[in-house]
Amino acid sequence: MVFSNYYKGVLSSQGVPHLNVEQHRRLLNILALEQELKTITGLKEKIKSSDDLYKLYVKGNRLEKQLKDLYQTSSPKEILFDMIEKSKN
Repeated sequence: MVFSNYYKGVLSSQGVPHLNVEQHRRLLNILALEQELKTITGLKEKIKSSDDLYKLYVKGNRLEKQLKDLYQTSSPKEILFDMIEKSKN
């Protein structure tokens, strides 16, 4: 939820950034994947069945890989800056 929390602060202080359709899609994918990963992490603590727990770990690893592909850079500030720059072109 690192990017989600950063983006929430940006919205409060600077308003909505101007993004093209591709970067807006990237933004929404990051926000959705972070939320889904947070949900899976919470479920891992409550699940007792080893089969279900394994499924959650596999899904969690897949989500983390997708997020890594979307991040492309290391910090939330750099991600948003990259999105804004790509939207200008």
